[in-house]
Amino acid sequence: MKNFKVFIAVVALGLLAACANKENEPKIYTVDELSSIMGQLVDSTINVQGVAKHICAVSGRKLMLGSDSSEETITVFTKDGNAPFDKETIDKHYTINGIVKVMLVVDEDYLNQWEQQVLQDTTQEGHICVTEQQGVDINSEENPQLQQIKAYREQIAQNGGQPLTFYYIECQDYSISE
Repeated sequence: MKNFKVFIAVVALGLLAACANKENEPKIYTVDELSSIMGQLVDSTINVQGVAKHICAVSGRKLMLGSDSSEETITVFTKDGNAPFDKETIDKHYTINGIVKVMLVVDEDYLNQWEQQVLQDTTQEGHICVTEQQGVDINSEENPQLQQIKAYREQIAQNGGQPLTFYYIECQDYSISE
């Protein structure tokens, strides 16, 4: 009987230890979960799982991590000094450990400067921009850059005048699974 009580005590302690270890494990976000709260996690170290939707063909340092259940993506950059992502791993599942960073804040001042630069680029003698190469008048409604500026202005208006903030993850390390 005494051995049985010792056995029960050991099993109970083992279960408590297992539960305690589970609580200390870092949370692993999905792309969908993380994309909606990145602003609250700036400069925090996080773990996120997703599918490699795109890897930069030139440097391999940029990965677009996507969701299994939506069109949502998160941009991930390798930390300076780390190896680039392998272009052969597109469509593989990644677990990324990294730090959430602010990539870009788009406000009216930013859009005004961008718009001015687009218009200025077309007035420089001898300069041919991508839009002109595509046969589009730089000042027309068809100009992709001016369309993007307009779209951002509409998003800011829908956001109550608040700037748009874009985030990325600075990858510290990662693992790949099928």
